[in-house]
Amino acid sequence: MNPTKVVLLPGERVRVYATLSSSPLFTNFTWSGSGLNIVATGQSATVMPAGNTGSTVLNAQADATHFGQTNIEVRQLGSTPQVPGWVDVHRTGQAVRSARRPTPSAIYLPATQQTVVSWMGAMGHPFVRTYDHVAQAWSEPVQVGMNPYPDYHNYPVMAQAADGHLLVAYGAHNTVLRMSRSAQPNSAAGPWEDVSIPEAPAASYPFAFTSATGRTFVFYRETLSKLDPARFTDDRPLRYVMTEDNGRTWKNSTTLTGQAFALGSVDRTDQMNEIYLGQARLLPPSANKPERVIMSWTIAGGGTGQSHLHDRYHRNMYVAYFRPADLHFFSPAGKDLGTQLSNEEMEGDCKVLDTGEPKYASDQPGWTYYDVGYFSVVHEKADGSPVVLYTTFDGTTAVDRSSVWTGSSWVTATVPFNPKDLEQRGSVLSAYANDSAGIREWNLVDGTQFVPGPRVTYNRPPGSGIEMLIQNYRQPLQFLTASTAFSGVSDSTPSLDVGVVGIE
Repeated sequence: MNPTKVVLLPGERVRVYATLSSSPLFTNFTWSGSGLNIVATGQSATVMPAGNTGSTVLNAQADATHFGQTNIEVRQLGSTPQVPGWVDVHRTGQAVRSARRPTPSAIYLPATQQTVVSWMGAMGHPFVRTYDHVAQAWSEPVQVGMNPYPDYHNYPVMAQAADGHLLVAYGAHNTVLRMSRSAQPNSAAGPWEDVSIPEAPAASYPFAFTSATGRTFVFYRETLSKLDPARFTDDRPLRYVMTEDNGRTWKNSTTLTGQAFALGSVDRTDQMNEIYLGQARLLPPSANKPERVIMSWTIAGGGTGQSHLHDRYHRNMYVAYFRPADLHFFSPAGKDLGTQLSNEEMEGDCKVLDTGEPKYASDQPGWTYYDVGYFSVVHEKADGSPVVLYTTFDGTTAVDRSSVWTGSSWVTATVPFNPKDLEQRGSVLSAYANDSAGIREWNLVDGTQFVPGPRVTYNRPPGSGIEMLIQNYRQPLQFLTASTAFSGVSDSTPSLDVGVVGIE
């Protein structure tokens, strides 16, 4: 069984897997455990402690002689137990640098009990590799596409189409989006089909997901000046492409909605018309909300009274929802914003934090940080309230912040960690951050304040850390890890490591 031990808060949920090694496809396990709420689905069970403290055991039994156990400890909020971690740096010196956002770039496939991970290798080409949870072994790496040119922006992101085929979007920095499709469903074995998506001709920063409708979306930023010489270099709104036939053909948001772009502007007086999407997270239907995508972003551009310059200043933080079923955007308060989210709606309905007139420009001597950073992570509390974590700059130091929606306004506070991703498990929202010993978890249950939680300790290689959660992860592969080196690192010649980390 894996994991073999978990530490949970009351109301926190975890998924545990069982595998019968002599018959890996066996699913008829009997699950039991005192003081546990158990929902079994084939080879896994979702487990939540019914009590507030103490220890118990989850049992999975295949027959009279084949059974396994997971030890479960229920802790109090604010306790910080040490949890031994499991790490595998599966490619040493075989990756190039990357500016990948916290977007699904690895996925667990229950049908084959395999986890598929991705990274940029030599010349920035996209590679994938498969970990078999039954054999506890890696496949050989597979190059799934041909990067058009070396660039740290051209990182791969991953989604699984409704028919089970894997889709890898990559290779775009103000250029045509590339897409690779696996040869078989639920498998990364090659050869992959590798094509351009002309419907996304000047794309950057892809975010991919497959909705319950069976549609796969890839959101991206479009550099309009590459398509129309009358546009300025800082005219860069958000668009998306969508497939309804599992990645064979695509349509862009303009074709689907008749709108020039999906989210953004080209007419701000401060010339901050560039959208930097921090994260876009697909959320399943809940008691009072349909399936939706929650997204967070900041804006950038030349600045008030300045010439049109790309990425000179950053300002503000925003959050909104996108509904895949009807292609509509919604504010955190639930206001329907239609199929195009305009600048007026961004400012009036979606703004989390106004950082004021920007002060820190990338072309200033000694520049270190923007007023607000590129990266953000966003999710919901168990009650459906949006939560976003991001970084601002006060002129001296970078300040990590959280903002929590109360139903009518945002409550913003500083947090003592730099978040890499968020996860909701039952009534608990957990943020994950690197620390000196491994991974520190921070928990938000009620209210608006994150409190320290467990620390997963592992032999963290120098200059590396967690990158993001693996989609639908199965332990011991919970996070992607990567070298954090960037300045002076080649976009074409591999020298960095990539790996995975979790708990056994």
